[in-house]
Amino acid sequence: MKKVILYTNQQAFEADCKLYGNRLTLEKAIRAEVKKLLPEQKFTSDFFKDCRKNFYKLMAKQYPKHLELMKVEKIPDMIDMDISKLMKLIFQYENGDGKTNAIKPKDVKSPSISSYQIIAETEEEVKQFKAIEKFIEALKEAEAVCGFKAMNGNISTGTMQWAYADLYNQELRFNHNFVLSKRRIAQRQSVEKV
Repeated sequence: MKKVILYTNQQAFEADCKLYGNRLTLEKAIRAEVKKLLPEQKFTSDFFKDCRKNFYKLMAKQYPKHLELMKVEKIPDMIDMDISKLMKLIFQYENGDGKTNAIKPKDVKSPSISSYQIIAETEEEVKQFKAIEKFIEALKEAEAVCGFKAMNGNISTGTMQWAYADLYNQELRFNHNFVLSKRRIAQRQSVEKV
């Protein structure tokens, strides 16, 4: 069976791409700040597993003589190194902006568009999708030729919810939620039979 995408949640995908972009921006800023403060140290991607701890490890490597005299956390003060910008970036990376309960940037994974898609599982779903798509295209053509605007809510009701009047972009589209609810009902019935 050929892969047929019934629906793609584009808004959620774009929002997650923005969050991931924020993570990459913070990582780039942290990397630049560490290289500015500790230019002799090699920077690896493992650094982001625990930024603060790994920064102090790099600090200890760069200033081994100072480490003999004091704790590594005291070295920046002793050599007049301003690490406030770095610590602020690390805080944002590990805790978010502090204003919302949003996902922490360090926990954001690279989004994949396939995670935001609903795929037809059966030939019947493919046929239903294609039939509704043909219906919507025919309706659009009739609107253009005849000069009217169809009442999307009435069409949704008239098709028994197969065509969905999308509130965001004010267009009709295939109702993937209807298919998902039919799948859940079928799963429940198969579990009840067992």
